[in-house]
Amino acid sequence: MATAVVVTVNGLQYQVPNTYGEISLNEFLRKNLLLTGTKVMCREGGCGICVVYVEYPDPSQQGVVVQRSINSCLCPVLSCDGWSITTVEGTGNRVTPSPIQQQLTKHYGTQCGYCTSGMIMNMHGLTKKYNGSALTKQIVEDSFDGNMCRCTGYRPILDAFKTFASDSKPACHAVVDLEDISGQGPGVKCPTTGETCFGTCPKPHESQMAITNPINLQAASWDQPKTLTELYSRMAALAGKRLFLVAGHTSPGVYKDGPYDAYIDTKKISDLYLKRVASTTFIGANVTMTDTIDFFSQTATSNPRFSYLAAVAGHIKKIAGTPVRNAATWAGSLMLKRTHPEFPSDIFLCFEVANALITVQSSDTDKLVISPLALLTTNMDSPRRVITSAGFPGFDANVLFRLYKIMPRSQNAHALVNAAFRAQVDRSQPGKFVIGSPALIFGNITGSFNHATLTENYLKGKDIGDATVLAGALKILHDEIKADDVPAEATPAYKQSLSCSLFYKFALEIVGNSANSRFRSAVGSLSRPISSGTQDFPTNASNYPLTQPIPKLESLVQCTGEAKYISDTDSGTMLYAAFAVAERGNADIVKIDSTDAMKYPGVVKVLTAMDIPGVNNINPNANVDQEEALASAKALFAGQPVAVVVGSSQTAAEEGAKLVKVTYANAQTPILTCRDAIDAKSFFPSIPDMVIGDAPTAIKNAPSRVKGVLEIGSQMHFYMETQVVV
Repeated sequence: MATAVVVTVNGLQYQVPNTYGEISLNEFLRKNLLLTGTKVMCREGGCGICVVYVEYPDPSQQGVVVQRSINSCLCPVLSCDGWSITTVEGTGNRVTPSPIQQQLTKHYGTQCGYCTSGMIMNMHGLTKKYNGSALTKQIVEDSFDGNMCRCTGYRPILDAFKTFASDSKPACHAVVDLEDISGQGPGVKCPTTGETCFGTCPKPHESQMAITNPINLQAASWDQPKTLTELYSRMAALAGKRLFLVAGHTSPGVYKDGPYDAYIDTKKISDLYLKRVASTTFIGANVTMTDTIDFFSQTATSNPRFSYLAAVAGHIKKIAGTPVRNAATWAGSLMLKRTHPEFPSDIFLCFEVANALITVQSSDTDKLVISPLALLTTNMDSPRRVITSAGFPGFDANVLFRLYKIMPRSQNAHALVNAAFRAQVDRSQPGKFVIGSPALIFGNITGSFNHATLTENYLKGKDIGDATVLAGALKILHDEIKADDVPAEATPAYKQSLSCSLFYKFALEIVGNSANSRFRSAVGSLSRPISSGTQDFPTNASNYPLTQPIPKLESLVQCTGEAKYISDTDSGTMLYAAFAVAERGNADIVKIDSTDAMKYPGVVKVLTAMDIPGVNNINPNANVDQEEALASAKALFAGQPVAVVVGSSQTAAEEGAKLVKVTYANAQTPILTCRDAIDAKSFFPSIPDMVIGDAPTAIKNAPSRVKGVLEIGSQMHFYMETQVVV
């Protein structure tokens, strides 16, 4: 077993010891290599500010290099063995910026700049994947579903990047030729050394620089077998241990199920990258969602019996964002659904509605071939089993597939309700649509509800074009859908109504033009056109350069990653801190126990209100009620800071904060809305009223008066730049 892996970053090679199993690529880049152009925020693959570009040998095709942009926050650095990684610093700098960095600057595409490096690297990956006429404005727009911006807005960013598209028309700035990019930067051979070019010539250095072990690192074991036989052996040897099989490693962005005793990296096992089309279409467990989309799309085009895979590919595009799909595997999503049955896995829906058969193995001889539904209850631990592949049958043209995902936004979101429907339709009798063997599959209803079995059984052999049959099916489905009441999600009644609406939409798809014309607008899906916009500068050109629009001074260094933010500060001797917060609101605090937190490696100190010198009050206005820095006797709301955990690393501080235990008493019903506060007479009497004019008299004498109540709900913040202080 190797004691280190070799990772190349911006042209320099590093030996990373195999004790770095808990260290992400993002942390390695920022803390070990001090490449702070790669930012960090959500650590869930949701914001896209941590995106980097990677190249690695394709395990299934010798001599082929995979080129991807991925989320560095989710990628373990040890899984990057043999990879070439490019960060924003490796693409250009303020002296010699890359064409991508120049275009974003010219299009005024930055404001705070915290998301910018992730945008740059995602576009960098696109220009590597596509060349010439292959890159279109639609591809550009679709590929930024995993990058968020909270201040500039997406119009100038997309305008800048669309200039690289073959179908872009010159507007404010000239269209950039992709060949201008391919002549420099990563992927091009240096004329002097013959090695891969990274834009700048590094200073002389050792062929490999060894990275030392960090202080207080929790060292779970890390292994990287090369064959399935080796994998089976290593899994068996770890019986009884908490084991994580690493492929995409995107599931920690959804559920934090660690820590683990051991990791096994499966990315070097070529058998797990199977892609084969025969009477059955086979796909290996380690095929990423991006490659699954491409493979299914190609198969659907070339083989009519697999045309339904186009709909499956379209639905997979709605999962997460592009950088996540570039790394995530379909098998990982199925296993996440198995571990967390409540997870609304779109992959599970797609594979279950397609009658896919999943192969799981613990050895070359122990092989189970089961449905995705059966996988959810299959023993995978004794013996230790792993998904190796999936097989998809072909279907005749009379089998209709439709998949739906209703979510809070059109991209990068979990479903409020997702559904997949399949029906074999007999149209041999004029005007009739007899259903055979239907499948009605739903997600995010309850952890145990997957198939609408009662409705499926009712529909078998019936004509869904008959209004009474359709009404009966809707009644049964309505009664069958009993969603869990989850406070942070849509109401059960909404999910129930939405599920019935999706099925009704499917029924209209089946009957087609036989339906009354007034109902046909529900058929199909809305297609959003490519976004567009203009920006005007109403200035007088005769006064230029006065009032002439120019990029702001700091925009270029934001695009090159050279702009430094407070969270980028690291003196090398710093300690880090994180808040431990109350889990209950409107309750008395009996005890704050830091025993377990102090045992976590790297935790230095836990501070509570008792450690604050002077007055425990962060409100400088003496006329306003006191607001404690750390709650001392009462937790006013869930999430209120009760302690500060100090550690040798940010990870140590944050993990330690989770281990602080608070004992509560006298818990009262929390006040959650303005209406609750009014009813409880919970006001801020010390804040003086702001009175301008004589409002009561003006209202009394107004010619028209409107009476009513306006209620404005709360909004969850999702700012990009982290709130931090040194």
